[in-house]
Amino acid sequence: MSALTAAGFQARHSPPLRVIDGQGIVQFTFQPADALLPYQFDVLLVSGDFQREAVDRAVPWPTGTDAREVRVVRPDDLVVIKLQAGRIIDRADAAMLLRENREEIDFERLHGEVVRQGLTAEYREIWAEAFPSEPLPRVD
Repeated sequence: MSALTAAGFQARHSPPLRVIDGQGIVQFTFQPADALLPYQFDVLLVSGDFQREAVDRAVPWPTGTDAREVRVVRPDDLVVIKLQAGRIIDRADAAMLLRENREEIDFERLHGEVVRQGLTAEYREIWAEAFPSEPLPRVD
């Protein structure tokens, strides 16, 4: 928290840590000098094996500033995290992630994780939203 605050990031809530359905989350905004709108992002506290593995698989992401790169979870892991959250907005985000990151997603691993997490029905719904003219690949 103090490192992000010192770098110009602002916590959206006070106190910053919120727990939603057992998941610890801190939401931030950041206003780069050259951006019209601030970036908004969530920092999730790791709370299980899947999330630990997702952090291990995280990839560097350029910030567009002179600051160091940050590591972010892969889009396929973020799809699972969004499905776990279960809110309507998260499902819409998950469908967008599928569409916008199709080339980067490891679908074999994503499908396996969807099954392990018991999210097959939810995944079918977002697949149909993301790719309405394509049948869902076999997920089981």
